[in-house]
Amino acid sequence: MVESPLGNALVNFSAVTTSGTTNFVPIRPPSSAGEPPTGYSIIEAAPAYDITTTALYTSPITVCMVVSTVNDPAEFARVRILHGENGQLVDRTILAPDQPAPDFSTRTVCARTTSLSPFVSAIGPPIAPAQVGIEGDLQTRPTGDGLVLVNDVVAVRRLVVGLDAPNPAFNEFQRADTAPAVDRGDGQLDALDVVQIRRYAAQLDPAQAAGGSLGPNVLRQQPLELFDFSGRRIRVVESDSREKGKLQIAIELDGVGNESALSFTLRYDPKTLSRPVVTSASGNLATGEASNGRLGVVIDSTEPLNGQIVTITFELVEDRFERSLFFDFDSSITPLALSDFTGERLAPLFEARSIVIRPKE
Repeated sequence: MVESPLGNALVNFSAVTTSGTTNFVPIRPPSSAGEPPTGYSIIEAAPAYDITTTALYTSPITVCMVVSTVNDPAEFARVRILHGENGQLVDRTILAPDQPAPDFSTRTVCARTTSLSPFVSAIGPPIAPAQVGIEGDLQTRPTGDGLVLVNDVVAVRRLVVGLDAPNPAFNEFQRADTAPAVDRGDGQLDALDVVQIRRYAAQLDPAQAAGGSLGPNVLRQQPLELFDFSGRRIRVVESDSREKGKLQIAIELDGVGNESALSFTLRYDPKTLSRPVVTSASGNLATGEASNGRLGVVIDSTEPLNGQIVTITFELVEDRFERSLFFDFDSSITPLALSDFTGERLAPLFEARSIVIRPKE
């Protein structure tokens, strides 16, 4: 085995009959190595070498490269090694179950060839995940285990609030996007999917083969103006009392008795408020990581949601001045959605609110 001077590439010969010198000549820029196959794009910030040797060897040869600039697992799954052959770049990447398969933990991708010449790293065409499994089956990720259980309900809550992301190399999004059940999803992950997977886990609805969108599809989502609001409102209200240096608000729902789950993104001023702590007196609560004044929340319950369903306590950056703080709702992290007990969409009015706070002695 011979390693490049920078340690980001290596050559492994099957056998060497006569020793010699192996050289790694950097290709600058990598795209000068030639035109990639259709659907491929050469990674400019990745190893690219014209590798030669004076040794006499027996093929095949394994060439590995460390592509440390690709840090997204889904994108790394598409990294390929292209080899120059007869004036063309050819994909010679070793893929599982063959070994050595791409290893995201070390960012290593290997190719198998019968000769040496230019080698470059590239991003290959998008991987179309196989449509396998059943609706709502998420755990054990990313393939599921053939059953819809309580752990799958927990998993979809995490997906809804952005704590986890569906693996695009598998049909995780498709299996998580379950509501409405008749359509096997609507192209987004929200409170409806939590309720529907809860119903599958409780065997209230029969299992279905996975179907629907493989990824987010805003064209399939129905606008709220198509629904009857029926007096349902969701608003921010201020707590009756507060501690110095803190602000406590509640999310209040005016329901009509059939509301089972709610998801939303709360927007607030991150220059004034920080470290939100979310609690609920009833229901199953999941929250994402607060980011740039946005917080994703989903809550579901087997009892009707109504009144103050979520409490959020912020730390005030300063508590010396009177000021007005604005709160609003959007779908930037967690989509706005209200579900009934059957996983059908309800349409509340989400109301923005300004709260005036005064210094606390």
